[in-house]
Amino acid sequence: MTDELKTYLNKIHKIPDDLLEDFVSGWHHKAGERKKIITYKDSVERYLYFTTKGIQKAYYIKDDKEFIVAFTYPFAFTCIPESFLTQQPSKYSFECITESKFLRISYNTFIGFVEQNHEFETLLRKTLIG
Repeated sequence: MTDELKTYLNKIHKIPDDLLEDFVSGWHHKAGERKKIITYKDSVERYLYFTTKGIQKAYYIKDDKEFIVAFTYPFAFTCIPESFLTQQPSKYSFECITESKFLRISYNTFIGFVEQNHEFETLLRKTLIG
């Protein structure tokens, strides 16, 4: 699964191999069964995920109706980005629609790479802007 992550990262921004290996070592496996809520509304998103299997959704409930704001699929980053980047409570929930597998990295580990390495600052900017 880390090969898919490396490929994905290098498509966004080329990172030197030794630095990329160090970064990828900070990611860990996580699984979620169908209907598993990964991030609850009003909680802080502590991880950035890289989906390797399954489909997920981000949504909110208003007037007893569910409003989906995003779907995520393999091989891409996923999380509640506003909450992850600001470390403030989420307005949305993040849930597995199907059985899912991820690699994930903690906020502190991720931000440590961003603050210490210009390549990851560029990667973050390119990921956010597109």
